Amino acid sequence: LWFSICDISYPNAHTHWFSSLLLHLFVEVNDDRFREVMTRVLLERFIVHRPHPWGALVTFIELLCNSKYEFWNNEFIRVASEVTTLLESVSRGAG
Repeated sequence: LWFSICDISYPNAHTHWFSSLLLHLFVEVNDDRFREVMTRVLLERFIVHRPHPWGALVTFIELLCNSKYEFWNNEFIRVASEVTTLLESVSRGAG
């Protein structure tokens, strides 16, 4: 999973394919731990110094802003108030 997210850097067909795959897996894999790990790995890519990988940024914004993924309905988002605040801040900045 980490390598897939690291591979989505530049706007090209490869990035689009991996981004679409990750978003598809977020919906289709019926495992909250998988969704939590995917969110954590994406979030870690934005906590580090810039530049942020373009594809990871687009994937994360899509995940946060598109109601199709029901991101905000996941329990792991509300485990720590700091994480919730950080995700809401990213969502406001993106949307």
